[in-house]
Amino acid sequence: MTNPRRIQGFAHAQEQAQCFLDTLLAESQNPGTFPSLAEDIHQWSQSAPKVSLAHKLSFFNSPAFIKKLASEKKLKRYLRESLAYLYVRDLDLDLNQADVADSINDLADDLAKRLTDATADNISMDTLI
Repeated sequence: MTNPRRIQGFAHAQEQAQCFLDTLLAESQNPGTFPSLAEDIHQWSQSAPKVSLAHKLSFFNSPAFIKKLASEKKLKRYLRESLAYLYVRDLDLDLNQADVADSINDLADDLAKRLTDATADNISMDTLI
């Protein structure tokens, strides 16, 4: 069953994307756009904090992140949403099918238990793979 609000939201997102693309194309015709943009990026990069991408992302692969989600009772939801995204993106499966939804829920429950047990026992998360 199709949700009319979801379709309307998708149509709105498409309109916004088209407006952005139209603006981008119009700006790209202006010869001064790219040198100005390059200068803005250069100035920003000089004042931006120097934090490596690996350092920023390491928290999301850490036991601390798992513990935080578990303590806030958000771990299973986070895992379900992440798995649903992967099922749609990589497997092109319909989340409205009962067997797909059951598979995601079962896998999220199993992962949540394993992650919670591993972080409680201070086991390396690499052993869970």
